[in-house]
Amino acid sequence: MVELEKIKWFHTMDLNGYITKGLCDWRPYKKNFFLEKTINKTVLDVGAGDGYFSFEMEKIGAHVTATEIDSQLNRDNYNFGLENIKSKHSLIDGYSFKAASLKINSSIKLISSNIYDIDKDVSEKFDVVFCSDVIMHLTDPIKALQNIHKISKKYLILGNPINHMPIRGQGKKKGIKNIFKNILLKLLNEDPYILFQGHTSRNIFWLPTTKGIEAMLNSCGFRILKKNIFFSKKEHHVSPQKRIVILAEKF
Repeated sequence: MVELEKIKWFHTMDLNGYITKGLCDWRPYKKNFFLEKTINKTVLDVGAGDGYFSFEMEKIGAHVTATEIDSQLNRDNYNFGLENIKSKHSLIDGYSFKAASLKINSSIKLISSNIYDIDKDVSEKFDVVFCSDVIMHLTDPIKALQNIHKISKKYLILGNPINHMPIRGQGKKKGIKNIFKNILLKLLNEDPYILFQGHTSRNIFWLPTTKGIEAMLNSCGFRILKKNIFFSKKEHHVSPQKRIVILAEKF
């Protein structure tokens, strides 16, 4: 078995008393993810990473199956981001779901699958599809959401960063310099647009506004039921941003 302290963890989580030191600590924000909707339901966790949400859903009685790619090199936008390959948190060797699962004696099945092939790689449909911080990495999020629609019986829980340009908090000099740009972007935040930044961003290829991600879901056959919007803090996340979690239903 791999020594847990030698693993470069993506998720911070408690594995029977061993606390992993991950790049993302979702524990303070768990209440935002509608996990109660998964109790006693069949759930597919798409892009499970090290498995934090998979294990949390299993704890409360969900019947979870997880999927993940074998390596970040299999991510379709990997070679577009100029900073990706040199990134210290590129996780080229993949995630550590299996090591975490063994430590806590989890019964979750992990399937190696790319989201573009997920409708072919899983042999059943699920009451709930859970997908957090995945579609932002994709060159074709619409195709991914359409595939999710095929395998969801009823619900989708989707988490993702959303475009947010604050006018305050940038410092006086920078704020004055960018005042018109900031005001324009603030106004655009109310429109259903998606910001392209795949040519420069390390991890994010498309960054939608709230209205943009809602429009994407609607176009792929999902009705918005509830949403939670919050800010992740620097001490909890390698990329602190404004985020949204949406509970949606197929129509």
